[in-house]
Formats: sequence, C-alpha cells, structure tokens
Amino acid sequence: MEKPKDSSVLSANNHWLNSLPFKLSVIQFAVAIVIIATSMWLIFSIETKHHMETEQTLSQSKGQAIVALAQEDVAKIESLALAVGSIGETYQKRSIEIANLVPPMLDINHYHNLIVGGGVWPEPGAFNENKQQDSYFWTRSDDQQFVRVYSYNDDGERYQDEPWYKPTRFIPHGSAYWSPAYTDPHTKEIMVTASAPMWRDHEFIGVSTVDIRLEAINKFFNSADFTANAGGYVFVLDSLNQLLSYPLDTQPSGESNTTPAADAFLAQPFTSYAAAFPQMEPINEAIAVADSDFIKRSEQSPLYQAEQLDELFEGVSRSQRIKLAAIINANTNRSETTTKMISTFSIERDPMQGESALVTVFIMPKTHWKVVLVTPVSSLAAQANTVAIKIGAFLLLSQLAALFILFLSQHRLFVKPVAVMATSLDEGNTAQLELDANTRKDEIGKLARAFIARSHQLEVAYASLDASNLALEQQLVVQKQAQSELKVKETELSSLLNASQNLICIKDVDGSYNLVNDKFCEVIGIERDKLIGLRDIDIYPPHIAEIVAHHDSIVYGTDKPHCFEQPIPTAHGEQTFLVSKYPISNAEGMVTSIGAMAIDISQITNQRDEHTETISELKQQLNTLQTNQLALQQTIENGTKLQDELAKQLAHSQQLATINQQNQGLYPQFMDNALLALSNIQEQLFTHLNQPQSTEQNEQQFAMLLARQTDNLRHLRQLLGHATDGRAIRLSQFLLHFDAIMTPILAEKRIRLNVSAKNAKHVQLPPLTLLQIFFGLLQNSASRAFDPTNIPDNAEIELSVVVNDQCIAIDIRDNGVGLDKQQLEKLNQMLAQRAGSGTLYELAFWLNTEFDGQLHIDSEAHKYTAISCQLKLTHFS
Repeated sequence: MEKPKDSSVLSANNHWLNSLPFKLSVIQFAVAIVIIATSMWLIFSIETKHHMETEQTLSQSKGQAIVALAQEDVAKIESLALAVGSIGETYQKRSIEIANLVPPMLDINHYHNLIVGGGVWPEPGAFNENKQQDSYFWTRSDDQQFVRVYSYNDDGERYQDEPWYKPTRFIPHGSAYWSPAYTDPHTKEIMVTASAPMWRDHEFIGVSTVDIRLEAINKFFNSADFTANAGGYVFVLDSLNQLLSYPLDTQPSGESNTTPAADAFLAQPFTSYAAAFPQMEPINEAIAVADSDFIKRSEQSPLYQAEQLDELFEGVSRSQRIKLAAIINANTNRSETTTKMISTFSIERDPMQGESALVTVFIMPKTHWKVVLVTPVSSLAAQANTVAIKIGAFLLLSQLAALFILFLSQHRLFVKPVAVMATSLDEGNTAQLELDANTRKDEIGKLARAFIARSHQLEVAYASLDASNLALEQQLVVQKQAQSELKVKETELSSLLNASQNLICIKDVDGSYNLVNDKFCEVIGIERDKLIGLRDIDIYPPHIAEIVAHHDSIVYGTDKPHCFEQPIPTAHGEQTFLVSKYPISNAEGMVTSIGAMAIDISQITNQRDEHTETISELKQQLNTLQTNQLALQQTIENGTKLQDELAKQLAHSQQLATINQQNQGLYPQFMDNALLALSNIQEQLFTHLNQPQSTEQNEQQFAMLLARQTDNLRHLRQLLGHATDGRAIRLSQFLLHFDAIMTPILAEKRIRLNVSAKNAKHVQLPPLTLLQIFFGLLQNSASRAFDPTNIPDNAEIELSVVVNDQCIAIDIRDNGVGLDKQQLEKLNQMLAQRAGSGTLYELAFWLNTEFDGQLHIDSEAHKYTAISCQLKLTHFS
C-alpha cells in the first residue's frame, strides 16, 4: 500500500513548480513585500500628498460655495434686468408708466450699495417715431434716491453704439448680457452692466439695463465674513479679464509699503496686477489657457459668423474681438450653463501670506466671470510623521496575519475547487461540471454553469453587436445626407425667389418692407439694402401709395387673400400689375405681415381696352343704323333684318367680352389659390423655426415641409414660365406642374385629383389659354360637383388629356352629386343653342367662338358628371 502512495507523491512533485498553490504562495509573498513597502512609502510620503489633495478638495469646495453665493446675486440682478425689459416691451408707447414702474424696481432692499442705476434704452424711433435718442435711465444720487438722467439723449454720441448695448441684440430673448467693466461717461462711475434685449412682434426694440458699482462688488468679496469663510482671499475678473475685485492689502508683512492705493486696479487688466506682483504670473497664464479653450469650444459650433459681427467689434482689438464673439456665440447657444473649475495649482510664494498657496480658478456661467480663490497651505510634515508612528507597527503586523489567513482560505475555498474544475475541463469530464453546477450553490457552481452556457451567449452577443453596429452606421449616413439636403433646399429656395420674374415682397403690420426679391428691386429701381425698412409712401408717388394702403386695409379687414390691379412706376413709366395679397399670421392666429406677388398684366389690360373700344364703336354703328332707319322707310324690312343681325353681333361681342374678362380672372384666381397654399406651408416653417427647442422629429418635419415648399415653388415657376412663354409646350410636363399645384389645393377640400395624358407631346397651343381651360374646368367640378357641407371621403376628380394629329381631347370626370335627366337635357340644349348662362355655358361659348372647340356633358344623378372638351389643333397652326 505504501508504494502506490509514494508514486502518487512523486507524480505530484514533478509538477509542483506549475501548481496553483505554489504560484499563489509566490504571488502572496510578493504581494506581502509590496504591501509592506508601499505601506512604509505611504506612511512617510503619500500621506503628505494625500493631505495636500484633501486641502485642494476643500479649497475647491470653498470656491464652489463662493461662486454659488455670488451666482445668487447675479441671478437676481439678471431677473431684475429681464423684469425691466418686460416693462419696456409692455409699455412701449407709454412713457409715464415706464417712469412710474422702473425706479421702484431698481430700489431693491439689500442692494442699495450694489445697484447704481438702470433703465430702458429704445432703438431709434421704437418708442417715439420722432426721437432717435429716447433713453429712460435713472442713477442713484447721494441721498440714495434714483434720479433720471437726460444727458444721454442730448449729446451727439449714440448710446446704441455703447459696448453694453450693441452685443445685446444678438442675445436670445429671456437672457442677459454682462458687459466688461467700464467707466460711465456721464456719471463717472466704474461699473458693469447687465443688459437684456427687448423684442415685440419679432422685432428688436431696445435694451433694458441694470448697472452694478464695481466698488460695491470689491467690498463684497473683501468683507471680513466672506474672506473668513473662504480661508484666503479672492480675485474676480470680468469676461475680458479686467479686475472686478482683488484683495486690498497684498503687501506681505515685513516689507515696505509700496503697493498701489486701494481700488487702483479696479477695471484694469489682470496683466497689470501680475506685472506689479510677479508671484501672480502663474494665475495669468492659467487664465490665458482657459480663454483659449473657451474660444476653441465656441468656434466648433458658431451661430454667428465673423462677417455678421464685424460692425459690432469696430474699433476693438483683435484679441478682445475674438473673445467677445465667443461670448456671444456661447450665450446664444446656451453652451455654458454651469460653474466650471478650470484649473488648480500652487504658487511658491503668496504676496499676502508670504508662504506657498493653493490657487483654484472657476468660471461663472452666463457672466463669464472668473473667480480665483487663493488659500495658504501650512506645513504638513509633522502631522504626517505622527500618523506614521501611530499606525506603522500595527499596520505591518495586521497585514502579515491577514495574508496567512488569506492563503489558507484561498487554498480551501478557491484553489482546490478550481483545480478539480480544471482537471475536469482538461479531461472533458462535463459530468463533473454539471455535478458542480447542480450541487454547489456558491460562485464555483455559478462558474460551472457559466462555462456550459457561455459559448451560446457569446454567439448571440456577437451577432447582436454586429447588427447594432450596422444599424448605427446606416443611421449616421442617413442623418448626414438629410443635413446636406436641408442646406441644398435652403439655397434652392433663396435662389428660386430671386430668380422669379414676378415681384415678391412681404410687409409688416407697420407697412415696412422686410423681404423683397431681385425682380422687385429691379422694377422699383432701389437696392435691397436701402429698400428694407421703407414704407409705400417712401417708394411710390402719393396717389399710388394711397391705392396700396387701401388694398392693404381690405386684406387686413377680411383676413383673406385678394387680387387687385394696381399701377406701379417703372423705368418705362407706370404699368399695370395684377397684385395678389394675402395675410400672414403667427401661431396664435394674429396677422403679423402681408405677402404680395405682382404680375405684369399691362398687355392684357391694353387688350381689354381694345375690346372696350370695339364695343363702343359697334354701339356707335348701331346708333347710326337706327338714325338711317327713319330716313329709309321703303327698305324697312331689310333694315330690320340688318339691325337684328347687328344686335346679335353686338350681343355676341358683349358676351364674348364679358366671358374674356371673366376668363382673365381665372389666372389671378389660380395664382391666389397657389399662393395661399404656399403661405400655409410658409407659416408652418416659421412655426418650426421659432420653436425654443429642436427635436429630431421637429427637424424631420421641418425638412419635409421645406422640401414640399421647394417642390411647389419649382412647379409654380415652371407653370408660370409655360404660361408666359409663346413657344410650343410639352403637354406632359405642363400637366405634371399643374397636377403638383392643384393637388394640395384640392386636398384641403378633401378632394383627390388624378391626372393622366396620352400621346402627350409638343403642341402649339397658347399656354395661358390652356391654363385657363384646365383651371376653369377643374374649378367648376370642385365647386359644383360636391356638397360643400358633406364631402364624401372618396371624393375624386379625374382629368385626362388625349392628343392626336387633328385635335386635343380634355375629359374631366367626378364622382359627385351628378345631374338628373332634366337638368342634363336643359344644359346640353343650352350649349347647343348657344343661349344661356353659367360657368359651363360661358366656357363652351368661349371655346367655340375663339378656338372652334366643342364641349359636351354627360351625367347621372348621385353617381358622376363627365365633361368632354375638344379643341382642333389646326385652329392654332
């Protein structure tokens, strides 16, 4: 029995160098050495560093508390500036209410020494059209009462050019802009200003301000309670690194008193302070690095480009210009909303304490002020040695005992079970793994179960990960493509408006032009930059301006689109234009502006005048015949027949002139419907643009609306180009553009339109006539085929066109109320006899008279109505 036992022992000893117990023992021995060595190092070295880190953390916490305390007052002052701005927006034309409300608001308890002034500063003519300088500003007098200052309105300098005013127009509504420190030219106070923009009816009308005295800010940060809580002293710098507060006594004890007088550095760059105290140069370098990082972050997603801000920074140095541009973009994007600690470091010698000190630099949000906290650091060597003596011996003994217990526990609980599991895995004994998985309830059992199931889980996980990566890549490609298409559509929309040969403009409720296209500027003869902001009385002669004002009042009074014939002065004299005007409303339904599109119809007007003259001549001929009839009684029968024939010709001419005049109204009516559909989509686009927050769904909806608006404008431009061009047209393209314009118009009436064409090719037809025929037929079916109070869900109109060598056939069919037999017979009889009234009769009469065309109607009550129209192409050759 002993021999096999010795053989087993020898077999195990052959592998003892590779055994897990031996390796763990070596590892634990090495760990023990490392722990002992690191413990000694920690006791004599790291503990001191840890204590220093604790002091740094404490300094950072104190700095956060200081910034939070200052931020409370900053937020209150910003709220006060916004409240003053709300008063200016509410009482824009009522100066008495502004004078009664603003001074009590500025006179807030606990801020008597801090707030030195404030008020409302309107844009030129915003509150009073006759005043370019119309400020409402109050400053605190020696008896702590607010006194209004009028000198800003009297001198030649414009307050709109002040550095606290100009950048504010770029700040979002509901936010405030904190100016750099400056000296007020009238009150001679050194101050900073919180400025809030004022907007009304989407128009910038001025700025509201609250002025803060720098001397009060300096006293606040140098108060005894404040510095005691901080454990040191504080520097506060504005957005351009000018000192808002600094310790008044920076001369260390034992040195001669050569420091500048108190408050000498207020509103001065920190570089001047660092030059007087070279020990502070590391703080100056940290501030420069922070500014550079801030500018880089702002340039990653700028809302305003450098060209937009050139006028704002006129006369400002390049470094300040770059910094101010970054501040405006950050405030507009609201990218800086939380207090940030930008740097923590130490300086060897503090000018005040004469020893090393910790420096922590923070940036306040919105104001972009920098708060620099300087706290002295005492010697920590004695404290670290005391700690080492107390815990050294106990720590070493406890570590050795713990390592021995750990070795025994690991061998029993971990090494032996793992060795058994490794042997089972090596021998392929899955039964042992399944036994451990089923019998053991500890981690070893979990490990056994994991070995069995892990391979399947890894396969599923790898497959899922590949699918997710593929989906994310596709989503990224789609998103980039959508952004690129959106930019292209915006460019196309702007190009399309400027490429239009029609006059397009938009005026606000005050009558000032805020959008015109290139054709409008060309006809009027005024450049766009000079034209924007002008009124009709500034552009047109008085009699034309009076006509335009009358037309505008009709649109405002009815809140509906209208078409007017209006003379417009051009380089060739006054010409008649057909002007379609429509109201533009905001999300609340209030009309904010009027849009207009003008088309030159001077030729059509001349033709209409010619028809009128022809009718007048016919009437004169009739009168002559009647006079001659009295003298020629012997030929009364022939004269009567001649008179009847002339009367018929006159009636025919009058009826034809009336129908021509009505048909000419079809084109403006078509333009009115098309522009109304475009204006509805435009209002939806404006609504999406003015939403405060943008989501992925909103961006997709905005992209869809913009694409839809662009397609409609493209089709309308092509259709108008066909309608005003005298060349042969391709009927299929003409129908495609007509379908694209009319489908959304009929969709608003819940009517579906289907357009088809056969043998559509180039035809020599008058495009304007063809547009009038299509629109007249479709308008008649849309308005008469269905009950407007009960339009069915399947309401549909089919328009088909067939072209052959001799004629063009136009068929329009609806599934509306139809006509009974009596109505159908009466209508066809009226068409055959060429005597009657109504839309279809007038259209048939016009087609037969002018183009030798025929029109036929077929219908069945409550089922359908079909209208067939044939035009002979030989008539137009």
